[in-house]
Amino acid sequence: MTDARAPAGAGAGAGAGAGAGAATATADDVLRYAFRQGPGRDLVAPLGPPERPLTTSFGSLPDAVATDRMCRLVWGTADLLEDTAYPGACSPPLLSMPDRVQHALVMAFGLQRREPSNLFNDHRACASVRSRFPVHTFLHAGEQAWLLDVYRHGLLPVADGCPGWPEQHAVHVALAGRYTHLPSLYGRLRGPLVELELGISLRSLLVALEVFGMAGDLQLPGAGAGALMAQLGLEPAAEWTVPLSVAVREPGQVAARCWRSTTTDPATTNHAGPGDDDDPTLAEAVAVNRTSLDLPALGPPDSDRNTGAIPDGLDSGGRAWSEVLWNRSAGRMPRQVAGVSGRRRPVTAAAVTDSVAWLAVPPPTPRLEAIWRLISIAACLQDAQGYATGWYRLDLERRDLDLVRADPALPARLEACYGQGLSVDAGCAVRHANMVWLLSADVAALVEVFGPGGWTLAQYACGWMAHGLCLAAAAHGLYARPSRAFDEFLLHPVVAMETAEMVLLSVVSGAGRFTEPMLDLRT
Repeated sequence: MTDARAPAGAGAGAGAGAGAGAATATADDVLRYAFRQGPGRDLVAPLGPPERPLTTSFGSLPDAVATDRMCRLVWGTADLLEDTAYPGACSPPLLSMPDRVQHALVMAFGLQRREPSNLFNDHRACASVRSRFPVHTFLHAGEQAWLLDVYRHGLLPVADGCPGWPEQHAVHVALAGRYTHLPSLYGRLRGPLVELELGISLRSLLVALEVFGMAGDLQLPGAGAGALMAQLGLEPAAEWTVPLSVAVREPGQVAARCWRSTTTDPATTNHAGPGDDDDPTLAEAVAVNRTSLDLPALGPPDSDRNTGAIPDGLDSGGRAWSEVLWNRSAGRMPRQVAGVSGRRRPVTAAAVTDSVAWLAVPPPTPRLEAIWRLISIAACLQDAQGYATGWYRLDLERRDLDLVRADPALPARLEACYGQGLSVDAGCAVRHANMVWLLSADVAALVEVFGPGGWTLAQYACGWMAHGLCLAAAAHGLYARPSRAFDEFLLHPVVAMETAEMVLLSVVSGAGRFTEPMLDLRT
């Protein structure tokens, strides 16, 4: 996932709610933050030399993680996926549940390939800003926790944890994003970009669990989130999102919940400081993220049961899951040049209808589904069988695209709104894309309905949809590039967006023009 216009990490705080000692951001703080990192980011933090040295925690593990012992993961996931037809389930005989959980973790988050000419390596099954992968995956059971290390192909214990597999406890998978893994030049954008990747990672996990014959129940953060953060070793808390936890179960079973009450909750008490990189925008991002701890209740607890992550009726095309995950790409350029190359190529109607099918699967839990229903989905289509080139809006109830207006010049006009245009040192292929998806919302309405936490939930929902679009594109031999790169002041009149609409995420999808031999890293 990319942002072509990452600003310098400078600017005033989000307001009183983000100041030292504050418990959380207010609704006004969230709306101000949304404007500053979105439509107003070039006004608040214009492009230019950063005011402080660039910093990142990328490549470092949490201090509490032990590296001298490890639970080795099973091998052979790539072979199993080679024998599993997309989008079906893998059903090898004699696989225990622990083995299936491990295979699912490798499928969802394991390494795929290294691209010699790419500026940013290595690549996995899901998209990430500059391949930084700020979302960390943990396994936790009982009082113990383990970090998934894809390079060691194992689970590293947190603190004094046992290096063996937890046989006596129900297994949960926790996802937590570390804002400081993204370079500090991203400033406020580190907030939504990391939270979007949490949504991407959540769907990648639930897809993998489903492929290996299991189910997962998402538990959104609550009052006991700080206890889980402590168990996972998320220190300093001022650099991390609150974690999302998924209870793994066999289909038909009821999963145990993992949240525990705690008197002193680091998720709400330790977030106000600016963190190790001394960037005030980091405190803003964390304060806004903590608003997700206080959400309105929607439905009885049993309604939190999740349904599924993979849509029905997809065009399989004779592909295996291994091929789809290998093809998942955000686009490429030669000679370590930034951006993406592309070419015009006709695509079948199935490439569009499969994308719609992935978009139409709601995210888990009633809260996320309610947010998902308030997000507007629109697309520019080009060279798609049975669709005129032009601007479409998706009706989720009918799962169909409605043509708003035909416009053969629209792809080129959209490229003129893209933050990183075509130049001698950067590629841009928006004008050649088959599909340009825009996910937008009236943020003020989200906050009015769901409180300040509605902003964070919207990032999770958009990430959930983005990963579906990435898989749909990969299944049809296309790249899909999630980004926050459109200039909204230029974009609004081109696509006639409502005044209150704000673009939360765009996904540009089309045929790549550059390829080369790649190093296979699959296990």
